[in-house]
Amino acid sequence: MIKVYSGDHNCRLKLDSFVYNASTYVPKAGAGFKTWAVNDTAIFVNQANAKDLLYLKVSSQISSPVRSTDSIHYELIAPPQSSTPSAPIVIPKAFGSQFFALGNNNSPAMDFEGIGPGGAGIFQFNIYCKVMMQNNGTVCSQGGAEAGTMLLSKLSYKLVSDSFNAGNSSVADGYQLTSTDIANIFASPGNTVSLPADQLSDGNQGFRTSPINIGLPLDTHPKMVLILNDTATKAFTYFSIQLTLISN
Repeated sequence: MIKVYSGDHNCRLKLDSFVYNASTYVPKAGAGFKTWAVNDTAIFVNQANAKDLLYLKVSSQISSPVRSTDSIHYELIAPPQSSTPSAPIVIPKAFGSQFFALGNNNSPAMDFEGIGPGGAGIFQFNIYCKVMMQNNGTVCSQGGAEAGTMLLSKLSYKLVSDSFNAGNSSVADGYQLTSTDIANIFASPGNTVSLPADQLSDGNQGFRTSPINIGLPLDTHPKMVLILNDTATKAFTYFSIQLTLISN
């Protein structure tokens, strides 16, 4: 139990270590929390195994001034990594902002394929890795502090109605989906990437989705969210899609 005084300003609950599965985790050197504000992320390392990493995000923090209804939550945003040296290292935020984008300069992000049962709009999306893909266009890799590897064969995706008022995963312009939201959405399996059939031919930089819809009338549900979920690491990203409907 940590006690603070109601009305205090500029307070932060700072997580310096925790115990998970009987192991103690501490911030990895150079990769700890920077601000401890909401959406700040950090990498924690098992004190007994330097290859065992956990990724955390601040999902709620103390208000300023402190309110009696405040609660503090640190969210586990990726599972422990394998001890295999070649295991992918993925931070979900990097998945969104560094790995993939809808469309590119030469190709539209979305194609409207018509109206399906119940008035649902049917769409296909081009999803591009931001760098040239490796292994014959099946692996999207990034370097730097948020290095990681995304295998197209491990991606699952869904198009859902935006009941969240979501912003894109790399832009804080709306509700930010959490790993709990993603787990609920993918409680039933999503679409998967079929290789090599779904690979884009222009430079092996990404894939094209199957025709997908939200199963609801397009005229009353013009706002949608396209979600990519890495089934191997539980990392995810999503894109907010707002259609402008024109009536004659």
